[in-house]
Amino acid sequence: MKLLPLTVICYISLSQFDCFGSKVMAQSSVTYKNTSQASVKQLNSKNSDAYLKSGISKTDLNDFKGAISDLNQAINIKSNSAVAFFYRGFSKYKLEDYQAAIVDFNEAIRLKPDYDKPFYHRGNAYMRLSKLQEATRDYNRTLQISPNFVEALTHRGLIKTKQGNLRGAMQDFNAVISFAPGFKDAYYHRGNLKDRLGDKRSAISDYTNAIRIDPNLSEAFHNRGATKLELVDLNGALSDLNQAIRINPKEPLAFFTRGKTKAQLGDKNGAINDFTAAITLKPNFAEAFYNRGLALSQIQKKQEAIEDLERALIFSQQQKNQDISAKATKLLTLLQS
Repeated sequence: MKLLPLTVICYISLSQFDCFGSKVMAQSSVTYKNTSQASVKQLNSKNSDAYLKSGISKTDLNDFKGAISDLNQAINIKSNSAVAFFYRGFSKYKLEDYQAAIVDFNEAIRLKPDYDKPFYHRGNAYMRLSKLQEATRDYNRTLQISPNFVEALTHRGLIKTKQGNLRGAMQDFNAVISFAPGFKDAYYHRGNLKDRLGDKRSAISDYTNAIRIDPNLSEAFHNRGATKLELVDLNGALSDLNQAIRINPKEPLAFFTRGKTKAQLGDKNGAINDFTAAITLKPNFAEAFYNRGLALSQIQKKQEAIEDLERALIFSQQQKNQDISAKATKLLTLLQS
């Protein structure tokens, strides 16, 4: 335990008595009181700053529970710190407590209405809660405060994509790239949008730019490979999908897409192995069961194919995937006839 400043001990512990226990005059008592209050305030401010710095450091280390503990202390000492409320809200967001995070972001915004980060992260929390209108409003406010806040612009573009405003989404992604040509997310999401619009080669160009910026962006390798598969560049697709799996071997969709590529290349056993890997990672993967069943039927493993197709049918019906349900039903009928 550390000692408090001497004047604080005198005032708090001895009231109207000085440090040696003798009676003090009324004027001296007032002087002690004023000096003590100033010292307490100064000490509390220092303690609040120390807890705040510690809490921020812990968020950097992904110790979000520890950060919340420190930031609680900072806020208890100094309840008007917008920064402390923001970082506590951010820590709660990272722990997926989105409603509680929003409460803290609200307070940070109340204390500092021109603070862009709480608006942006509150928008992210609303996105997680599927409250797209509220999220858009927060991203708009973020951009009013900081027009070049590229993450807010990117997320607003994602919401526009989800809502079917593809032209507006493209404008947002283009704006991000003009502000920050090294921002990989904008290239990646614009590539997805271009792919959706049927501009496959331009989509590949955007995925390539994203990969140039971040060579470990497995999602971009996967999507570029999937687009190449659609363009029947099978070897190019296989190369990209191999790389996606090397970077992230726990993504079932990468194994599934590589399985489809191998099937088209005539490597049925290799395709079956990849579909099996996808199913291992995602046991209710209806599309993988269907495609494995199809590949098994093509190498004359009829009973195994039927078993896979039956599971594909069950899962596709549960997931309301009418396309796979119809395909599985048709192939089952053919194999059982």
